[in-house]
Amino acid sequence: MGDDRFHEREPFLRRVLEELEAGRLEPYEYTRRVLAINAAGSAADMAAIAGAPAPAGAAPALDAVDLALLGRARVQPRSGAVRYAALVVVFVMFAVLLGLGVWLSSRVHAAPGQSGTLRPAVVVAAPGAALSAPA
Repeated sequence: MGDDRFHEREPFLRRVLEELEAGRLEPYEYTRRVLAINAAGSAADMAAIAGAPAPAGAAPALDAVDLALLGRARVQPRSGAVRYAALVVVFVMFAVLLGLGVWLSSRVHAAPGQSGTLRPAVVVAAPGAALSAPA
């Protein structure tokens, strides 16, 4: 069920990861190489991809904190109008479901011989009170 070629690719993937962590590869170049190694048909192709020199002018690699800050900066916070609209939608759905429940409960008819109200199957009485059978 697992990937039978993983052990063949692992040293090349580790080499590319080490280059990324050392700052010799940009994250985009790292991703491109990992995808190329995964698609390579032979160990010679993988070695050529992993051993290729870094592109000229490679910027220093970003660490996890830098990537998190960049990711957070790209995410736009929700505006007040979007939050208000979501709250209104939820309230309307709640009101519709509540109204539907009331409408359905008013249309349910009791079976012959019953009053239409629920009666408990077990009667609970205070200590010392006399118990009587339910009517």
